[in-house]
Amino acid sequence: MMAKSKRPGGSKRSGGGHGKPLKHSQFKKGVSGNPRKRRTGSRNLNTLFRRAARRQVTVTVNGIPRPTTRAQAIVLGLAAKAHAGNPRALLRLLSLIDRMRGRQPQVRPAPR
Repeated sequence: MMAKSKRPGGSKRSGGGHGKPLKHSQFKKGVSGNPRKRRTGSRNLNTLFRRAARRQVTVTVNGIPRPTTRAQAIVLGLAAKAHAGNPRALLRLLSLIDRMRGRQPQVRPAPR
């Protein structure tokens, strides 16, 4: 059976005990625990893409300029190309529609 320490801290070693780590492994005062941390204000790639897609642009539809987001402009352009008969644009548009509905895009043979 171990003898209990008479010191307040619970251990014979300096600074140890339940909920109190040893002195050499405690955080040092005034020193960050993560010196090479992420810089304040830095953004990840997902945030950059979302911000770029939400930016406003002006698109001319039937001769009328309309303000819209970049993401909407890309989808409108893809739909226009698919409607004009571009097979790659049609496959891409159908794949996006499948993805939006939560289905796996089906492999379709390329039209000739």
